[in-house]
Amino acid sequence: MINQAIERKNLLVYFKDEELQDKVRELGWSGGLPQNKQSLLAVNNANIAGHKSDQFISQEIDYRLALDKEGGADVFVTIRRTHHGPSEGADYDYPDKENPAVKDNIVWQRVLVPREAELIEAKGFRNRLDVPSYVEAEDNVYFEPDVDVFEWQLDQEEHDSGTVVGFESGYKYFANWQITAPGESTIGMYHYRIPGVASMPSLIDPAERFEAYVVKQPGDERTSLRIELMVPNDTKTVSYTHLRAHETSLHLVCRLLLE
Repeated sequence: MINQAIERKNLLVYFKDEELQDKVRELGWSGGLPQNKQSLLAVNNANIAGHKSDQFISQEIDYRLALDKEGGADVFVTIRRTHHGPSEGADYDYPDKENPAVKDNIVWQRVLVPREAELIEAKGFRNRLDVPSYVEAEDNVYFEPDVDVFEWQLDQEEHDSGTVVGFESGYKYFANWQITAPGESTIGMYHYRIPGVASMPSLIDPAERFEAYVVKQPGDERTSLRIELMVPNDTKTVSYTHLRAHETSLHLVCRLLLE
């Protein structure tokens, strides 16, 4: 059971001993992201004041890439989250006003993409002013900033859509709030462009390979994924392969041929 939990990334391992940690990283058992992956996508949801309601949430990710003749890609990522609390948690015995099945699911959602990605549009998300706060700041209390967190935040900027854009683990991320009420669904959409992401077939090299790489969030058991690849009219896909690595990621590997 422990081996299976590690393989499925439901249990992460970290050692202070660098030699041991290097072995864990090689086996794919750490929480780190693989580097330099072509068109990587990783959706990470952090439940903040969501009252443990993630257990009732199912998620559908639609990942569409449209390649052009220059090797750039217009990417559309649609994330649908559905709150099944009223049906799945109806028989839960909780103290009054404490049942997570009837609480809003509130997440700070980060979508990690290649560093070169340029955000064009984002919609379907909530303004930070809509997020409830259960902690009030105390007067005359001094907090010393964490240097690493401070420097990480300095790299963040806000897109016209309200999306927070920053960098982490070798990738760029787009971040927004998403609030899903019990019995309802929410849909968020990102449209971004990745220049020069693919080597396209040509007369000199008529066959090329393109790889879409999607990483599972640790502990997530209720996400479904759909990948769609569109190529220029003079190019066709002659083969594709799904590859799984320790059940923590999914590759869609395509072989492209110039017609």
